[in-house]
Amino acid sequence: IDLVENFALELGGFWHADVNFSGRNVDVDVGVAGGEATIVFKPEQFGGLFVRAGGQYSKMYLRGDVLGVSLDGIGGYEESGMGYVFGVGYDAPGLISDNSSIRVAYTRYGALGGQSDTSSNFFSLGFIFHF
Repeated sequence: IDLVENFALELGGFWHADVNFSGRNVDVDVGVAGGEATIVFKPEQFGGLFVRAGGQYSKMYLRGDVLGVSLDGIGGYEESGMGYVFGVGYDAPGLISDNSSIRVAYTRYGALGGQSDTSSNFFSLGFIFHF
């Protein structure tokens, strides 16, 4: 959503895949999922270069069993809360159509699950449709 010239609002969701650790006496799933809202600043003099910053709400979890003891039976581990989002990237407009662009970006998600000591760095290549 374009707010004013050079600024836009982006809303999105993320899901950092379930990771399953299976082995001798261990079967554990770990994951994080959430939603984000960011303000994007894209100065015209730098072409498709942009920076984005905002907030996210996410939930982290740990489920499964270790040494035959179910983590689900003792509540497992689950944390949720607010954190920050910061990123930089480049949009290459018009490669496929006038209303789309290809995006290459780096995004840092901080304080995942509301925990200050958790973060994730995410590199992406994607297709953006402008409406």
